[in-house]
Amino acid sequence: MGKVSGSIRCFLEQYVTSVSWLEFQESREDLIKGVKDAIDIGYRHIDCATVNKNEADIGKAIADKIEEGAVERNDLYITSKLWNTHHRGDMVIPSLEKSLEDLCLDYLDLYLIQWPMAYKEGSNTCPMKNGQTLYSEVEYTETWKAMEKAVKQGLVKSIGLSNFNSEQVLRVLAVSEIKPVTNQVECHPYLNQKKMKELCDSFNITLTAFSSLGSGDRPWAKSDEPRLLEDTTLAKIAGKYKKSPAQILLRYQIQQGNIVLVRSVIKPLSKENFEIFDFNIHSSDMAKLDGMDRNYRYIHCNCCKSTAIICSKSGQILYFRIQQQQQQQQQQLCVGEQQNVVQGGTRMNTVLIPGDELIRGKNSREVQEQM
Repeated sequence: MGKVSGSIRCFLEQYVTSVSWLEFQESREDLIKGVKDAIDIGYRHIDCATVNKNEADIGKAIADKIEEGAVERNDLYITSKLWNTHHRGDMVIPSLEKSLEDLCLDYLDLYLIQWPMAYKEGSNTCPMKNGQTLYSEVEYTETWKAMEKAVKQGLVKSIGLSNFNSEQVLRVLAVSEIKPVTNQVECHPYLNQKKMKELCDSFNITLTAFSSLGSGDRPWAKSDEPRLLEDTTLAKIAGKYKKSPAQILLRYQIQQGNIVLVRSVIKPLSKENFEIFDFNIHSSDMAKLDGMDRNYRYIHCNCCKSTAIICSKSGQILYFRIQQQQQQQQQQLCVGEQQNVVQGGTRMNTVLIPGDELIRGKNSREVQEQM
């Protein structure tokens, strides 16, 4: 089992008790102002991603605040993420170096593998052919070894995972010299991630929660999906504590010891989201929030069209996605659970999804269209 990377103590002690500002695809002007406002309010953990193609704007905002003396570099905890087209070992450090250049930084505090599946290498963010996503043969264990090299070169202090399921986390741990400090996953009362939390706690890995408010403002949100912020149970709890539903959802994560990501380019909302350290949710109300779980995901890797992709090297299903017309049952193995079974003398990878439907993959790279 791997050792803990150097800044894990700082990561756990300083940021597990804070709310972090998550950048997203806002307009350039709004994003720069939003980052500056967040720093002024007190946010110190800025979560970025290469795929959003806006790290240069975030870097400008950070550089401006450092130049004016509002913060120093070591006051900030900056995260970025490796995109799926750069999983190959020789591509990891160049991708990280590009993020550093855009962010105007000498080092990152944390670098994550954003998804466990690797896309075909190239400049196309979501490579496709004939309506199907093109995948690479690279396994994330190879990617992890390159991430470790980045730590040793001083380009990043800590490394971690995002959207990895339990089995995938364990596979990384089995090959790691430097173990992941966090697994960043969608987490909220509708998807409380209790099993993942238990696994992470057992290995001293922090769970980082994204979409903690339900991501209702994302462009592809559907009108008929459940609205977390409008949930009646949540509303009653918020009324009891005289807090907003958003503040309850953020405090829910903090009290579990999770790092929680939240975003807003509207300064009053950013300020409200940060004001969650003056109260505690009673254990009985935490239990009610846990009881809202319905295994519902808001975030999917939408550029993937295939139902199942199986790595030819290991026979492991890396990812599956149900067809659009079956949206209510749409799941991703990358943040789901997997079982291994033996059928007819052949080891199979089995994925259980709502409705007790089953996808099975043989030990070859293929796309299963069973839905």
